[in-house]
Amino acid sequence: MKVWNLFLTRTYLRRILITISLLLILSVLIASLALSYNFERTALTVRHKANMDVLSQMSYNVTYLNDSLKMLANNLYYDIDVQFLRYAKGSEADNYQLIRSLGKLDYTISSSPFLHSIFIYNGNQNNYYVGNGKIRANPDIMEAELNQLLQAQHLLPKMSLLPISLDNSSDEGYSGVVDFFAMVMYDLSNSNRMEDAIILNIKPQWLFDNISMLNHAAGAEGSTIHLLDGSMQPLNPDPLIPINMEEISSELSQSKLEYSNQRSGYFITRNGQNKVVVSYARAGVNDWTLITIQPYEAILRDIQSMRMTTLWITGCVVLLFLMIAFVASRRLYAPINSVLGKFSSSEVYTGAANLGIRDEMTYLSDAYSSILERIRHANLEVTQRRSAVKMYHLKRLIQNSALMTEEEFKSITKDNNLQIGTQDCYYLAVVKLDRFAMAAGQAEAGDLKLIQFAVTNIAEDLVRTAGFHCEVIEMRTDHWVVLSGPKEQAGDEMEQWNQFGEVLRQVQSAVKNYYKLTITVAVTPSFESYSLIAARYNDALILASYRILFGYNSLIVPSMVAENMDNREFDVPLELEKRMVELMRSADMPKLAEQLNKYMTYIARFNYEHVIHALLHLVIIIRQTVQDMNRNRLQPMTVDLSDLNRSVLTLETLDEIKLKFLAVFTELLEPAGEETDKGRVLIDAIREIVDAQFADLNLSLQGIAAMLKMSPVYVGRIFKRAEGLSVAEYINDRRLAEAERKLLLTDNSIGEIMEQTGFSNQSQFFKLFKKKYGTTPKEYRLANVIRDMM
Repeated sequence: MKVWNLFLTRTYLRRILITISLLLILSVLIASLALSYNFERTALTVRHKANMDVLSQMSYNVTYLNDSLKMLANNLYYDIDVQFLRYAKGSEADNYQLIRSLGKLDYTISSSPFLHSIFIYNGNQNNYYVGNGKIRANPDIMEAELNQLLQAQHLLPKMSLLPISLDNSSDEGYSGVVDFFAMVMYDLSNSNRMEDAIILNIKPQWLFDNISMLNHAAGAEGSTIHLLDGSMQPLNPDPLIPINMEEISSELSQSKLEYSNQRSGYFITRNGQNKVVVSYARAGVNDWTLITIQPYEAILRDIQSMRMTTLWITGCVVLLFLMIAFVASRRLYAPINSVLGKFSSSEVYTGAANLGIRDEMTYLSDAYSSILERIRHANLEVTQRRSAVKMYHLKRLIQNSALMTEEEFKSITKDNNLQIGTQDCYYLAVVKLDRFAMAAGQAEAGDLKLIQFAVTNIAEDLVRTAGFHCEVIEMRTDHWVVLSGPKEQAGDEMEQWNQFGEVLRQVQSAVKNYYKLTITVAVTPSFESYSLIAARYNDALILASYRILFGYNSLIVPSMVAENMDNREFDVPLELEKRMVELMRSADMPKLAEQLNKYMTYIARFNYEHVIHALLHLVIIIRQTVQDMNRNRLQPMTVDLSDLNRSVLTLETLDEIKLKFLAVFTELLEPAGEETDKGRVLIDAIREIVDAQFADLNLSLQGIAAMLKMSPVYVGRIFKRAEGLSVAEYINDRRLAEAERKLLLTDNSIGEIMEQTGFSNQSQFFKLFKKKYGTTPKEYRLANVIRDMM
């Protein structure tokens, strides 16, 4: 009962049992069918061979009869006594010779068991001399039939057995029942006319009795032997056994046609409703054919008992195989059942409760997947912990290397497998993400992490591919540290440092090409001791701050800022400041812009701290000048300068800061009416630029302002005041409208449409599209296709 319940509750076990059982049963059935078929073929073959023996004997008898008659006809034809009967004329007839010749014919007939009569045709007298006293007394019927035969339109075949029926009126002399066979021997005259002939008439019963005797001697149940003429008609029909000779003759003709090179064979056909086996052989005379017809069931009756025995054996073997399948399936299932028991009794996989209603393989697959997932999570946790520990030690090395002992440094390097080399030479660079504040504001948290991960991997891959030992440390979200050792085959130190810089330029190009972002790289000189890492890191941060002078995507080395760092000057000449104030008071915008350029050019010689100080000092000058001007104006200037300080501290290049100052000057000094007119022209220009360049991935407010040589803040404020949306929102709307048009009118993929309309970030594209249209691009296209089809 326990075993039965196991089979009821285990789906895979039942499948094993059913599969094994079906395979075994199918094998037995195929073997049984093959055996039965072999029995049938063997029985047919044996029967055919027996029939061929009978038909061969019968063919020999017919051939012997034909040859004997040919010899007799030939002898008689040239016999002097017979020639007398052939050529005698009425006046030349000699009664003695006539009696002698007829006596010889009678003797020949009496000495042959198969001769019926002999007719000698004399063309000179146009009459017959008959050998056989009984026929001679009343020869009219046969003479009439023979006259019809000899006077036929076509020439008679010589020395051939011709079937003759006395009740037939056709030229062929035969129809249905054969009364005798005639063999004619004759010569033609010069006029192609038959002048005389000798005709041997053979008893058909001798031949038919011979056939019947051989048929009974064969002992085949229900078998009949028939002699067919050239037209496949029976010469010895059996009135007691009806035969559909039309169908059999058709099959026989086809078989003889297909196998014309064979003298014998057999086929299976139907005689009415009954299936019969027909064996045939050529008789060797007059294109005659000998056939045997035997019921198919009679042939196979002898093997029916063998079939029944085979059936009983098959049934017993099937039962035995079912028992074997039952035992084999349990043995095959034992390992699976053992594994299932271990899973169901453990807490590794909590899905054991579903085993009763699930396939075991599905259960084990789910369990295996669950365990693999746990292992993956465990390995991931281990990797993350190791990575966190490694990153902790790297950051500690970057920030506090001077406090580490050499043993501690070597221990950290070995335990964490740090790829920074073992020689007393190191290279350090700081990689800063340009426009980080703007990127952080526009990108989602996941996208920002993807960017950080990508920059780290690109830097590691390219630097290590170039042959340098390298570790890339993410210090904060906006910058990384690349700490490297020299190549294995160390060359000139300066040459390797230059190569290190070239690799970092490749990193800049890769990030720009793949992610449309720029990075600024600051590279410090090579150094010999690990204890200098923290100091070089601080030096690199200072170098990176000079991005304010060199702009985005720059690679800064100490030689580029040596003069700035040595310059201790921090005051701007008083004349520049005074001139700036005078131009502000006079509202001379072109000269004011020119003076601002001079101011920026002058402070570009300062070190970074003094540049920031000079810019903040300019903000103070502008604020004081505006306050002084408002004291003397009926309508004070209403300009918010609170954002100017923040812009100076957050904008990353002098060019951006200069544009910010120009925007402030424009807003302060431009009259209201003129501002309105220029604002309209400005808005139209912005629209034209966006419509023409919306597919440009780098199109932005800053880029448009740079084209117009105006401040981004001013351009953005004028556009939003007039249109009610920001320039960035207008760019996105224009891009989304074009994306919608391409979704409806082209077969381009969504990725291609995204690139063609200026979107570089897929998640941002999907987010903006769904916000505007309420669905994703794919669903929007599909919905419109379905609507068009309806």
